[in-house]
Amino acid sequence: SYENFMEDMGPIPGDDYSIERIDIHRDYCPENCKWILQKDQSKNRRNTIYAIVDDEKVCLKEAARKLQMNYYTLYSHYRKQKTTLIFYKEEKQMRAFSNYDKTQAYSEGNRLPVGGYVLKIMNAKEEAGQNGNSGQLVIAFDVAEGDQAGFYQKNYAAQTGEDKKWKGSTRLWIPKDDGSEQDEWTKRKFKTFIVSVEDSNDGYHWDWDETKLKGKIVGGVFNEKEWEFNGNSGFFTNLHHFTTAEKIRANEYKIPDPTYLKNRQQASAPIPNEFVDVKPGDPEEIPF
Repeated sequence: SYENFMEDMGPIPGDDYSIERIDIHRDYCPENCKWILQKDQSKNRRNTIYAIVDDEKVCLKEAARKLQMNYYTLYSHYRKQKTTLIFYKEEKQMRAFSNYDKTQAYSEGNRLPVGGYVLKIMNAKEEAGQNGNSGQLVIAFDVAEGDQAGFYQKNYAAQTGEDKKWKGSTRLWIPKDDGSEQDEWTKRKFKTFIVSVEDSNDGYHWDWDETKLKGKIVGGVFNEKEWEFNGNSGFFTNLHHFTTAEKIRANEYKIPDPTYLKNRQQASAPIPNEFVDVKPGDPEEIPF
């Protein structure tokens, strides 16, 4: 009965108290009820909106009072975000992200120094042209000899993100045979690469099967090349041109001057050595 229920609840603490269920999903019974101030009871309704203020969960009206903000301003933020609002009256220390201690920072030490290197071709693949453009021969390489041997393999292994990239790569335009002056320049650059590979590998002769380039060595001369993107700019180590491995070993090469952007306003994206996307688990962990 009501009388027995009230007897179990005990005397009312004051006129501004009322009974509230501890678990709103259960019935009114002595073990699920308590005396509570009426001003606090309204905070525990099913439709009460809560916020977190300095790690304390409070109703939105109480949050407005603590933060000295307009209630309707907070309510507007809640309607937009559709999630619990979190506030800190005092500035909090930043939360450390996972694997911070193991995350590798970018530095100049991550760049291959400019100079000449004997390279090993890790893979080569023809990519068809699009929108009237000629195709390209995409070449992945690594340093084969000297103090920087295996540079790009080590660089790849040190990357921890899902978007790992093999950074030792370049692209050669494939001539279109259209008789243009630009096509003649493309032919000379392509032929220079092929002759450099042939002269660097005894017994090898180019037969238009690009897959046979894999495993061959060739010389490469690197300079600095400027990039700009979204207002930021800098330099990356760029494979400027190919030569023979013997000329690299004999130091018979000259490092070209840095390549600067001709018109920074037209530079729409950085091209860090024509990086090639690689997914973890790909054969030999290089492109293609």
